[in-house]
Amino acid sequence: MHGVVRYAANKAAQRGDLQAILVADPSTRANPRQVFEQIWASGSPEHTRYRKLVASVFTPRTVARMRVMVQERADRLLDELVELGVRSISSASIARSFLSL
Repeated sequence: MHGVVRYAANKAAQRGDLQAILVADPSTRANPRQVFEQIWASGSPEHTRYRKLVASVFTPRTVARMRVMVQERADRLLDELVELGVRSISSASIARSFLSL
């Protein structure tokens, strides 16, 4: 069965399906940033399809359980920004700082 799934994922990846690329390509799984950026930038209906795929994972209950972990990570990231010398906190400065790492 694993071979059938892998074959289907490879075929879909060849057609450009971003989810299939994540499944089929080990190097993309190891560094999925480019695929995530493409998903983020994709327009409807492709973006809607990906959003529906992850919506079942991010239920209110699941998000509530993740709250402490997310808060701790956000605090660490903000501390790193201070260490980098970022003087004003805006989404643009945060993005520039972390995209340049």
